[in-house]
Amino acid sequence: MKNLLNNSASMAQNSVAVLTTSRSEYYQVRPILRCLQSSESLSLQLFVSGSHLSAQFGNSLKDIEKDGFSPHEKLPIMVEDDSGLGCAVTAGLAVQMIAGALDRNATDVLLLMGDRYEMLAAALAATCVGVPIVHVHGGERTDGVLDDSCRHAITKLSSLHFVSTDVYRARVIQMGESPDRVFTVGAPLVDELMTVPLLTEPEVAGSLKLDIEHPLALVAYHPVTREKDDDGKICRLIMESVSTFCNTVIATAPNSDPGNRVIFDVMKAFAQKYNHVKLFTNLGSQRFLSLMSCAELMIGNSSSGIHEAASFKLPVVNVGSRQTGRLRPLNVVDCEPEVSSINKAVSLSLSAEFRR
Repeated sequence: MKNLLNNSASMAQNSVAVLTTSRSEYYQVRPILRCLQSSESLSLQLFVSGSHLSAQFGNSLKDIEKDGFSPHEKLPIMVEDDSGLGCAVTAGLAVQMIAGALDRNATDVLLLMGDRYEMLAAALAATCVGVPIVHVHGGERTDGVLDDSCRHAITKLSSLHFVSTDVYRARVIQMGESPDRVFTVGAPLVDELMTVPLLTEPEVAGSLKLDIEHPLALVAYHPVTREKDDDGKICRLIMESVSTFCNTVIATAPNSDPGNRVIFDVMKAFAQKYNHVKLFTNLGSQRFLSLMSCAELMIGNSSSGIHEAASFKLPVVNVGSRQTGRLRPLNVVDCEPEVSSINKAVSLSLSAEFRR
């Protein structure tokens, strides 16, 4: 890290910018933000952008500020278009605005978490203005989404790499990166899980103003941007299955990837039709993790089913190809986006035999 910083300045003047654009990525990077915030040698510059600034996706900027972070920059880049073209326009705006923010703040290093297209835009902006990049969570695979290509592209634009497993370290090195710049550090989210105080079931039920009857299921389904799958149809199959098997279903709104609107509409329709189905735009990390601790099942295609759920020994039904290529813990059951496959996986995951 020191070699990336301006050696002509004192360490107290070295600035590290961190970009956050979505609620899921923010909760992963939050432990790093806290370390930077308390550092005596590094100065945090927090750039808040993307869905954090959107009412449609829960206006999660308020969660960031509640955590005690003051954004250096608020960068509104999202356009009201969930198509591939809208994604491209958003990325173009991100390059322009992030380059300007890096230049205005005389940033020494940019830290990027993960694999979203907004992060790739930031990596391109930083490269153009000469700001070195630190990348967290490189080397992973998610064959079903655009994020896979974005992640590898960010890796090639970065100077330092912090990966979660030795398998992912080997992949980054295989891509041509110097081994002495690739470090296996685990997932920062593990630190988050250890520090967030969990709510009891009555507390989380009261916070959400609902009655919880078991089995309780969490639904987190996002667009599959690299496939021709009908995300609306698949989400409908998931909701039909889980609303039949479970007495309480809590769905979280999809992310801002292209095609999110049809998924949201399906979830909303089920929440309006069935009293035991609820839809939330932004649960926040404490309530989301607390629900994981008391649920019997999680279903969808979110990385949270691969990463966080294992810490709670929560059975997860992973539907379709979005997470193809990621290492899986034993609590995950993969299934095809078809009625019989989903129902079979849900039934297995809810069984006492599987939970043992």
